[in-house]
Amino acid sequence: MKKKDYIRIACKNILFVILIIIIFLLMNETLVSSIVRAVVVAVLSTIFDIVQLRKKTQ
Repeated sequence: MKKKDYIRIACKNILFVILIIIIFLLMNETLVSSIVRAVVVAVLSTIFDIVQLRKKTQ
C-alpha cells in the first residue's frame, strides 16, 4: 500500500466523522456521546478500508 492510499482513507474518515457528529447533534445528542460514537465508527471504517485495500493489492 502506498502513502496516498493512507491519505485517502484518512481524509474520507475525517469527513465521515464530521458528518456523523453533525447528524448526532441535530438529533439532540450530547457532544461527548456524538464524538464517542463517531470515533468508534471511524475506527471500524478505517479497519475495513485497510483490509479491503490489502485484499485488492494482493
